[in-house]
Amino acid sequence: MLIHSVKKTIEVVGGLINNGTSISANSEFIIKVDDYDIKIPKLLVKIIAEELKVTIQLNYELLK
Repeated sequence: MLIHSVKKTIEVVGGLINNGTSISANSEFIIKVDDYDIKIPKLLVKIIAEELKVTIQLNYELLK
């Protein structure tokens, strides 16, 4: 995963659904802003989360 010019390899649990003509994938996971060198300004530290929930939904369809 590449965020804020920091690249990290991560492993997450997700789901795959084969619909015959398409494949769908989804996942949810948490990242820490410190892991990606994102600095939260001191004035905003109480209102900006240190951990972020990332939700991914992908739909693949065969091109003809």
